[in-house]
Amino acid sequence: MCCNQPDGISRYLSTTFAIKEMALRFFISLVSMLALLASCRQVDVYEKVISIPDHAWMRSHKAIVNLDVKDSAYYNILFVIRHTEKFQFTHVITTLTVKDTVKHTKPLSVMRLNIPLVHKNGNWLGDNMDDLYYLRVKINQPLIFKPGRYQFILQHQMKEISLPHVLNVGAAIEKTTAPHE
Repeated sequence: MCCNQPDGISRYLSTTFAIKEMALRFFISLVSMLALLASCRQVDVYEKVISIPDHAWMRSHKAIVNLDVKDSAYYNILFVIRHTEKFQFTHVITTLTVKDTVKHTKPLSVMRLNIPLVHKNGNWLGDNMDDLYYLRVKINQPLIFKPGRYQFILQHQMKEISLPHVLNVGAAIEKTTAPHE
């Protein structure tokens, strides 16, 4: 018997090993695809923020955000702010006006908001990276929006004319279920 030709046992073992390796690869691929499919779900959140000039939000400055709604559904409205740790207030008071830009009628909603920025323990709320803080706060019971473009107008109502160390403000809408009565 020549050294280059495998005997029956060697052929059997190499074939068995190859089949097991293929089965293992198939199993790993299948599990990976199932995990990927299970993690793929559409999150219906639309968000836009406006940069604040010179990182000081002036009371006269209206931050105007336009968001497009694709589906008739209930949506939560979220207030979005990004500030530095040097921001000197524990909350921000602002008005939020919501308008339908297609119908050009009176505002759909005008809300006066008092948004807390600091936890009871004194730490900033939201996510942070170094000295920057990003916070999204749900501010209402779900509202019905129909397809179209909506305008969200934010204007701070604090006693101070300028709010230094505010980098961005904006709005987000998040598709949700009908409110529970």
